[in-house]
Amino acid sequence: MKKWIKDILILALLLVLGIGGGYSVQAWRQGDASAPKVVQIDLATPGLPGDQVVLVSLSTCPACAAARNWLTDRQQPFREMAVDKSDGARALADRLGFSSVPVLLVGNQAITGFDADTFERTLANAKLTH
Repeated sequence: MKKWIKDILILALLLVLGIGGGYSVQAWRQGDASAPKVVQIDLATPGLPGDQVVLVSLSTCPACAAARNWLTDRQQPFREMAVDKSDGARALADRLGFSSVPVLLVGNQAITGFDADTFERTLANAKLTH
């Protein structure tokens, strides 16, 4: 087989795999695209980082960037756990039952999706030690 044909076939295969992988991550990230929800979480969940505010995110997610910027602009201390960069973050999201990001963990509450008003209310009502 000629080298250029082989190169084209390899390039096409990589392109197909890349597009398929991108769609998989996007489908996982979007999950239920409805309005943000506040749900109760079990504080005994393994991998949950104590009593700090945690942002579970995806490094390429625009809503996650908006949430990160919102927290930073308000000088709210938080720990970010990116599901695409940390097996621990992905495992925590799976254990908590979240299939979309961002998720803000505040005390025993989790906010799925980014909504500045919901973040503001939840943080204002939280009893945080940090």
